[in-house]
Amino acid sequence: MRAWRVGCVLLLAVGLAAGCGSDEEKLAEHLAAAQELRVAGDLQEALLELRSALQIDPNNAAVNFEIAELMMRARAIEDALFYYQEARRLDPSMLPAALGEARLLLGTEVDEARELLAEILERDPTNVSARVMLSQAGIVSEDLDGALTEALTAVEIGDDDPEALLQLGIVYMAQIGEAIRRKEEPEEAAWQNALASFEQAVASEQAGESRHALRAAIERASLLGSWEARRSEAPEAFKEAYRKVEAWKGAERKEMLQSALAAARRYSQGVKDTATERWAIEQSLELEPTVIRQWQRLATLVDGMNAQPSTVLARMVETVPELPAAHIAYSRDLAARGHQDLALAHLEESVSKASRSERILGEIVSQQIQNGDLPAAKVTSERLVTEFADTPDALRAQARVAEAEGRETDAADLYRTLIQLEENPTDLFRLSSVETRLGRMRVALGHVDQALALVQPTGKFHLRCLRQKARLQARLGDHAGALVTFRRVFRRQRGQVSLRDLLPATRAAYGAGQEQVARQLLERFFRLDEPPADAVLLFAQKEYGNQPELARKRLAAALEREPGEVRLIRMAVALDLRDRKPDRATERLVRAVEKQPDSGILHRLLAKQLVRVGDKEKALSHAERSLELEPDQPGSVKLVVQLLTRLGRQSEVMERLTKQEEAGTLDASGRIMLARLHSSRGERGRAIELLEAALAERSDLPGAKNDLAYHLTVSGGDLDRALSLAQEARQALPRSTGAADTLGFVYLQRKIPEAAAVQFEEAIELAQEQTRAWAVAQHHLGLALREMGRPQAAVEAFELALAAAVEYPEVEETRAAIKELSQGEG
Repeated sequence: MRAWRVGCVLLLAVGLAAGCGSDEEKLAEHLAAAQELRVAGDLQEALLELRSALQIDPNNAAVNFEIAELMMRARAIEDALFYYQEARRLDPSMLPAALGEARLLLGTEVDEARELLAEILERDPTNVSARVMLSQAGIVSEDLDGALTEALTAVEIGDDDPEALLQLGIVYMAQIGEAIRRKEEPEEAAWQNALASFEQAVASEQAGESRHALRAAIERASLLGSWEARRSEAPEAFKEAYRKVEAWKGAERKEMLQSALAAARRYSQGVKDTATERWAIEQSLELEPTVIRQWQRLATLVDGMNAQPSTVLARMVETVPELPAAHIAYSRDLAARGHQDLALAHLEESVSKASRSERILGEIVSQQIQNGDLPAAKVTSERLVTEFADTPDALRAQARVAEAEGRETDAADLYRTLIQLEENPTDLFRLSSVETRLGRMRVALGHVDQALALVQPTGKFHLRCLRQKARLQARLGDHAGALVTFRRVFRRQRGQVSLRDLLPATRAAYGAGQEQVARQLLERFFRLDEPPADAVLLFAQKEYGNQPELARKRLAAALEREPGEVRLIRMAVALDLRDRKPDRATERLVRAVEKQPDSGILHRLLAKQLVRVGDKEKALSHAERSLELEPDQPGSVKLVVQLLTRLGRQSEVMERLTKQEEAGTLDASGRIMLARLHSSRGERGRAIELLEAALAERSDLPGAKNDLAYHLTVSGGDLDRALSLAQEARQALPRSTGAADTLGFVYLQRKIPEAAAVQFEEAIELAQEQTRAWAVAQHHLGLALREMGRPQAAVEAFELALAAAVEYPEVEETRAAIKELSQGEG
């Protein structure tokens, strides 16, 4: 077919050059130029010449065919298929176009490809390429017997044609692969037959300039690498194949060289033959020195991962100094080896060397943010904006700074503008993350789907996108979809399932109602010598009703390994209470406090338990101790105030704290408590004054920020400041139910119910079930869902709040909302 193509173009060009019309002369010039450029390997320019020829003569079948062939080399499959079909429409007798079309259809429409090949063989029964493709169709459809028959027929009619012999060897290799998949030992004859076929193709009299013979040499080397008995011959076989391709003069020489080296790298990585891998990478870099991942792999092989800067990557930036990606890769490697200052210094130095210095400046901003130097990042970002206004790199830097400063809305706007200029999967992923933090889950899911559509389904970034998608699906309630996505993650990991994926996948399975699947996933954790606490907690939460003894056994073992893990202690107490054994719960918490007397949260848990059993005085002492240990925890202040109120000592404490404030001896934690006491009496203005004073004294009190954010919101104060305070509190108190609930409440008042719902859901997850805080968060979630236009889901949340059977301030509002929504549905 290659001979037909070259002959076609040359004859067409010569014939047209002999004509007298100007269009014919121009057409001939374009075709001759395209042929020359294609041989030189400049596919883009060759394609431009052919398109120009097609403009002169759009009904020229040969030109359409040549464009299809170039599209194939450029891996533009859909375009190639179109031009093959167009060539065949214009000239139904053009068998090479029909073969090209059939080759492409093999990947998607096997039956259609077979029909087309049957037509070709009807017109040309001795067409070796058609027989070879029928054999390939057999492999695709897992009919190896049929594939072998067609390959043998191709060899017979081809009289040692390298293409037919190559395919015969591939069929034998498919038989070997099938045996291995069935966990059977491949027959020795299959190895021998495959090797003999490839060697016969290489030695064939027709080999000459045949690319099939060269591919057979590469396949021979790969076969030897897979064949344990002959594996030692593989390194030299790869080098021999490479030498053969090097001596080849074909137009696809460079692609064939890269194919040979890619096969050598696959073999060497599979068997850990570092010497052969280094040789293959060095040869690849001679061919194409701009492939950064090859330099990085070579650096791993040569330099390892120690504290010394990589000599290989230093050579890379000397070899391609104009390439921004090279400097960025080198600087990131320096930073990973602990040389952050050197990394930034190299980037600064390379700004004047690289072809696109704005990319280097953008990387400097990223690394400065990663190093925690936000002021420097802002300065560099401003430089980018000044020197490269409205470029993608300038917008990206501004977005990164906005993210680092917590200006999520600004970051989202910047990323959206950036994506309109340049659709980049990394930017889409970051926008998805920002939208997630803003609570716009469906929008975030759409962006991560866009990123997945743009990125190759390989590598770590693709996995990050899949994980993001699965988590968003779960948060949107599509647990079945999340489970499907997690299965894609597992397939990518080829059985080596990461524990970081296993737990959310298990939760998704429970959420989807697939309890058996969830149990199977969860049991994987318990094959480990030390199952993580999260898995133990999930088992206790989901399976205690079915397997109480096993749940307690696993919880006890986890507590023995991690006696200070508060979440495990909390779960054990919850199970004690579920079993109606409050004394055991109290005794457990007393022992925990004795072992960790400086744990504020344990004192707080014990105080709450003592309230349950009616010992309020002792509960108050532990609550006050919790407050001493953790003055910035809103839960401690709240508990002390509640206990003082229940004991009727609120006024006494208020008087004492007020006197200390007037004397100027009241510290910040005392002001927070006094603010709480005033708040409990409805004196919101005084509470705000005290909280402002506490924060003026100490700006690192997230509890005060949380309370002040709530009061500002409820009193109709500065909502922008309330949001900023609530976000800071939430970031500082990631495990606080109150902080999540307050941030959600601020979002709700700012008319962003989607973001509010996210925070309320997290507050519910953080709170102990059926408690006052849990019920309040359920009520607030109901309000958000109502604003989002989801009345049924809102009613469910409201009903859960009431079902907790605890008193909370909004209980009447909850009942009224249920009545209103129910009437609306009726």
